[in-house]
Amino acid sequence: MFLTLLLSQGCSDESNPTGPGGTPSPEILPPNPAGMLMPGEESDDATAATVSLTPSPAPAAEIAGTLLTTRLAAVIAPGATVGEVNTALADQSAAIVSMAEGNSYVVLVIDAVADRAEAEAAAAELVATDAFIYARPGLSVSRGRGTDAAKDFPDETAGVNLAHLTASRTQAAWNLRRAAEDRAALVVPEWYADVPGYLEVPDLEFITTGGRPVTPEDGAAYTAGSMGFYLLGVAAANWDYDPDFSPHTGVDPAAAELLDVYAVHTYGLDDSEKLWAAAYGIPDDGNVVLLTTETFDDPDGELIRYIDRAWLGLYWRRMVLGVMDGRQFTHVVAAGHTGTADASFNDAALNSSFGLAIVEDLAAIAVLDATDSELAAFQMAYQNDIATLPAIGEPMDNVILVGSSGATGAESEFSTPGSHVRTVGEAVPGPCLGGPGCVGVTMHVDDSAAAAAQVAGLAGYLWHLDPELSVPDMLLRLQHAYSASALPGVLDAWIAALSVDTSLYDAPARKTLLDVSGPSGVPDGLFTEYDLTAFTSAFEAFGGAISPDWSVYDLNGDGWTGGSGESRMDLDINNLPGFSTVTRDINGEEVTFDETRITDEEVLCYYAWSDLYTGDATQRASLLDCGGGDGLFVQVTGMPERASPGETALVTVTAGFNLPGGGVSHEAGIHISFNSDGLEVVPSDGLTNASGVFLATVTFGDSRNRMELGTWAESAIEASYAEVSALRHNEVELVERNVYILAAVYATYSPGAGIPNVEFINEFDDAYSIILETFDERIRRPEGGGAVSGSAAGMNASGMALIDLTTTVDFDSGTNFSGMTFTGESNGSITLSNPNFQVQSYLASSEAYAELDLSFIVWGEPAIYSLQGNVSSELYDIDFDGPDGQVYLCDSEDMPCSTISSSGTLQPGRYDLDLYNSDGGRIWWHENCDDCTTSGTQGSSGFLDVTFEIFHAGN
Repeated sequence: MFLTLLLSQGCSDESNPTGPGGTPSPEILPPNPAGMLMPGEESDDATAATVSLTPSPAPAAEIAGTLLTTRLAAVIAPGATVGEVNTALADQSAAIVSMAEGNSYVVLVIDAVADRAEAEAAAAELVATDAFIYARPGLSVSRGRGTDAAKDFPDETAGVNLAHLTASRTQAAWNLRRAAEDRAALVVPEWYADVPGYLEVPDLEFITTGGRPVTPEDGAAYTAGSMGFYLLGVAAANWDYDPDFSPHTGVDPAAAELLDVYAVHTYGLDDSEKLWAAAYGIPDDGNVVLLTTETFDDPDGELIRYIDRAWLGLYWRRMVLGVMDGRQFTHVVAAGHTGTADASFNDAALNSSFGLAIVEDLAAIAVLDATDSELAAFQMAYQNDIATLPAIGEPMDNVILVGSSGATGAESEFSTPGSHVRTVGEAVPGPCLGGPGCVGVTMHVDDSAAAAAQVAGLAGYLWHLDPELSVPDMLLRLQHAYSASALPGVLDAWIAALSVDTSLYDAPARKTLLDVSGPSGVPDGLFTEYDLTAFTSAFEAFGGAISPDWSVYDLNGDGWTGGSGESRMDLDINNLPGFSTVTRDINGEEVTFDETRITDEEVLCYYAWSDLYTGDATQRASLLDCGGGDGLFVQVTGMPERASPGETALVTVTAGFNLPGGGVSHEAGIHISFNSDGLEVVPSDGLTNASGVFLATVTFGDSRNRMELGTWAESAIEASYAEVSALRHNEVELVERNVYILAAVYATYSPGAGIPNVEFINEFDDAYSIILETFDERIRRPEGGGAVSGSAAGMNASGMALIDLTTTVDFDSGTNFSGMTFTGESNGSITLSNPNFQVQSYLASSEAYAELDLSFIVWGEPAIYSLQGNVSSELYDIDFDGPDGQVYLCDSEDMPCSTISSSGTLQPGRYDLDLYNSDGGRIWWHENCDDCTTSGTQGSSGFLDVTFEIFHAGN
């Protein structure tokens, strides 16, 4: 395992700066504990002059509880010059100790203050210079929690010290580790420190060359440094004395071979600098998991106010979307430790700078406790950032919030509510470097951080198994493994690991699970009679066990090898695991398997009669007794291959007995009954006649793609079951199509100096909702009729908005799409004259918008689609979603996709295609803006031209 330590030297004079992933970068300045002034000419824009300066952690002597006595966090005012910032710094005896290129958020080193009140006074003096619009005391609010525990290592005996992993079926997921083949990275910003004599952590020896011992103020907490090691251990480390023979403690069993771990040291940093360290600790390529566990744990905002949280949330979005240039990574965020606190806003998304990444509107957080001037400053910076990088105004889509549960799945009392998923976070063992909370090298922790570390380890493991998983796919599988868990309230690692398989033909996990032997007694990459022999022998050998073994022969993931133990497992490999009744033809008879309660032997039978088995069929029959071929049987004929809603069919049920010497005996009086899905059966039950026959009529419904008829035959001593199905005819059903168009021009003058706002100048709003109809119409506002005007505060404004939108949907002779086109073109302009600079600020803008929403259902077999087009506008989005998640996404925020091209296969189910484009122009001014466009004409123009086709290859 490769590990590197970022910021590990505290206040050292490190001369080898690091960039993303710890790689040397000449663009990042080394730590400068004394601080520096803003570089550049005095007339230069200060924000544009910022550079990336590595933070210098405050020494322990300068930390008083959560207060960093020699630090202020501040935001440079929009339009402030280098000279103005440096003058303000000199007046306050301050210097910049950390910053990021292009980011107005900086941390300053100041003369030490006595307490928080004195720090707040210094912050207020800094804002009064007008070079900064925001400042607060330096804070390190986040603090972990731990409890004492006896030294308790796992050993060869099953399940010792692994209760948290047993609940999530992680040991079962480890049985797939031979399928792991690709690297991933884990980045963990936390406290790391060197405590001599406590380095019994084999994969973490790197710390002997960095870090420093620190004694925390709270004696009940573990030693500073322990939390970082603990999280790495829970996620990935094999940390026992004898790792070759003891069970893995970390969730990722391939960590030593395939995981790059980046330990980012954050002790002594302001909360904003921790975001700096996290962003620059992320490697610049490959699959990356970022685990962050530092939380405010202060729902009432007494330690850090909501306006401060909003600034931190904005800073993190700037870092990720600006400095990191849209870098994608799976971000696992701990929910926190505020539990059931009686607070109005006790929510995991508000409990850390990182959780705020998913908040819809940061300004709505700032308003909770900001003063009018504080709110105005934040909103100005927020809108400026959005104008430069619109994605800053949108929630980030790579975050999963993790809360804590107990071993039974109940949410932990301490866990902050509002998480996306939970797993066991109570009494979770992990490595410790000594001090309070540690006995030897072990400690147990009650915290959502412990739960988050497990999810982070699992995410890395999934990328080992399937390196092609996108970030949305990763989050979808993790969240599905939580909602579909065998133990509600605990994310099921077994379900998550199996979800990397998408079909019997793309099933690396199951092929690994079933391949335990070969001609030489070791796995050979095939599922044959050698594997069947090994499994049946193991089922017999482990029979009568009194505790779980979690062996490689445990096929259903319940921890027990063989026997009658039942568990849930997705046998037929849905794209996202599902659990239902499935059948398999065994020896000429349909045998039924209930995926919600399946045994190891049933798993083996199901796959031994599937295409995964490539061995000898005769030996398979002699090794396994999987039913079929003798005793009572039932057969169903007359079911059509395809059916339409309302169609009927007469089915013939034949029942009887297979005779020992061969042949069959059809008998009267065998009871027949049905269970069905998507159809009705009349009569619903009865007895066979003298020929062993029973007749029934089925009527097909309209709510299922595959309509299934299950038939039971019961004699006095046994029962038999058969299942047949009919597929809907190939068709594409158009469910809904909505076309929205909007063009508007308006001017707004900000409040101030007693001057009221100007109302909207004019707005054109035409919306069309068309359901199950073709539509071909062009809407255009004639230029002569579109101009409008208004005036206020001595200024004149006029505007014009035009729309040109065409959409058509074509069908073949039936109901299949043969093509759809959507062309939306929008234009608008605003003209402002006689600018009045006595007004505090003003904004005039034009906006144009066009959108198409299309919903349809694919019935029958999979359909083929093609989506092609071009776009040229400021904002655009194509979002194509189906029953298994996102099919295609193209937008102006995440990727340059002015040429749209996507094609593929759509499985049966409902799909939603949403297309929109928007563009705008603006004229604006405020007193600190030297380069604003103060008057004249500004316009918006853009188009989105898309052709979408979908059809079946045949009926």
